[in-house]
Amino acid sequence: MKAMSRQTVGVIVFVLRGSERDRELLFLRRSGGAYAGQWWPVGGTCKFGEVPLQTALREVLEETGLSPTAIYSFGEDIPHIDGYSRIEAFVAFVAPPISIVLNHEHSEFKWLSADEASTMVADPAPIQRLSDRFMRTEPEASALFLRA
Repeated sequence: MKAMSRQTVGVIVFVLRGSERDRELLFLRRSGGAYAGQWWPVGGTCKFGEVPLQTALREVLEETGLSPTAIYSFGEDIPHIDGYSRIEAFVAFVAPPISIVLNHEHSEFKWLSADEASTMVADPAPIQRLSDRFMRTEPEASALFLRA
């Protein structure tokens, strides 16, 4: 019996700013819904007919007003809470000038170091992998999806 692949239902986008020595990760505070008051990276659900990369770019723009200068595959998917779907993860780089414009889904934002971000999540392992592969070194060219 062939195993069924998990359907991608949404994205998480780790938005980074700064140089290799001092990169920071953007976290947004949810203003409503089931996750009200919690801090999360940019994320959202795929619209009908939209591929995950399109969703990632749309969500970054909608939630922050930012346009990434480059977007990479994080290299691993995140299981969805429903147990059978998946969330595709991306890493987006933004360059100055950086002016955040939050949408109605969020009440505030913070730029965090990898160590600070690790304290904001239940499982810090993905943040550590993000730090190792994208925050403390230049990302691998093979992971690049888009460069503006």
